[in-house]
Amino acid sequence: DAAYPFVLPDAGRYHVFSSHTIWGGTFRMPVRTVDDLTRVYSPQEWVDVTVEGMPVRPAWSSPADVFWAPTVARAADGRSVAFFVAERRDPPNPRNPQCIGRAVAPRPEGPYTAEPGPFTCGLHGVGGAIDPSLVQAADGQWFLHATFDNTDFNVWAFGLDANLDQGRDVYGLA
Repeated sequence: DAAYPFVLPDAGRYHVFSSHTIWGGTFRMPVRTVDDLTRVYSPQEWVDVTVEGMPVRPAWSSPADVFWAPTVARAADGRSVAFFVAERRDPPNPRNPQCIGRAVAPRPEGPYTAEPGPFTCGLHGVGGAIDPSLVQAADGQWFLHATFDNTDFNVWAFGLDANLDQGRDVYGLA
């Protein structure tokens, strides 16, 4: 019950993020905080440590509440920043309704507040954007890698600043 999992270590604990689920409750962006990643948790224990990471659906997303593939990091300002995929309302290309959103929280477990608009919806806002992944280079520079549909190069990278924002120039990767 943890599709597209992402684990953020923080102060000796682990925050396990995953795609939406209806198992053990309805969660848009479930976050489980545990002390041990080598332990096997019973189904009930797993439910007991689950909280809703994003209590309010972003205004730009569809009412279907289908969220997946969160990736999270601690920004220089101390906030936790999550990138996630959601379907948008009235997409210009109904075959590719997915966009990547950005949300911030004071703590890794949330609650996360999404920005009023998507971070990216692919090239020209119509191709769709999925599978965000935060990567920090050896020099400390942050990048968000994402998959764009309907492009010659479907993996793209966004240069981000220390607060995991702004540097929204897109570079195609082969």
